[in-house]
Amino acid sequence: YELSLGLVGAEMCIRDRAWSLSCVGDLERDASTTARVYNCVRRLGLDDRVTFRGVVGQSSLAQEYHFSDLFVLASHYEGYGMALTEALAHGVPIIATGAGALVNTVPSSAGLLVPPGNVAALTLALGRFFGEPRHRRKLKAGARGYRLRQRSWEIAIHDMADEVRSWAAT
Repeated sequence: YELSLGLVGAEMCIRDRAWSLSCVGDLERDASTTARVYNCVRRLGLDDRVTFRGVVGQSSLAQEYHFSDLFVLASHYEGYGMALTEALAHGVPIIATGAGALVNTVPSSAGLLVPPGNVAALTLALGRFFGEPRHRRKLKAGARGYRLRQRSWEIAIHDMADEVRSWAAT
């Protein structure tokens, strides 16, 4: 919760830049946190920049990634970082907290990691992404390169099914 508000606060600090934020994901799982973050967005006057999309279908999610310049995840802990892996698979660079397994999930060529709970570091990372075009281009190129090196989920599932079939045949 604090880091979600920290993200909103960090965005307030870069208000002079052109940006918008789409929050995609379950808004009901922790409705009280969602309400607090939504109220913070309203209090700070960021309603015109922040959209709460909620749970979206696969094609809508693909569109979100397609039109995104950056994926931000400001959590205190992540066991793996599936959402980050998915963003990278779509060629979207990342700013995230170095929480849990994320230090092993996000390549430095495609993202910036900041310490969990450090809103100042998050603000600096966002400012650097939006304020340094050369750095932004480097991260975008790194994310696109990552995408080209990774297998899609469909290919990974197909490969796994082939492997299971070969085991079953023996």
